[in-house]
Amino acid sequence: MTAEQRELYGDSFAAFSATFNSMQSSGLDATAAAARVIQVAQQQPAPIRVPIGSDAEQLLKAVHEYTDEELDALRMRVAGLDT
Repeated sequence: MTAEQRELYGDSFAAFSATFNSMQSSGLDATAAAARVIQVAQQQPAPIRVPIGSDAEQLLKAVHEYTDEELDALRMRVAGLDT
């Protein structure tokens, strides 16, 4: 990142990175996720879109229930960028 980019985006990037890193340990473990992906892939016909884990289920539900403005606010909150 250049000095100018760091000045413009450094705080936002740091907030996003911290939030993203903290989320890494709170989701579905890799073995369980892989088993679910295999299970879904073996369905005939395999579904086009399947949430894997409770956090994905919540996000998919929100997409159907929230307005675009509410989804934008949710994205910013999830990314740690709600200012």
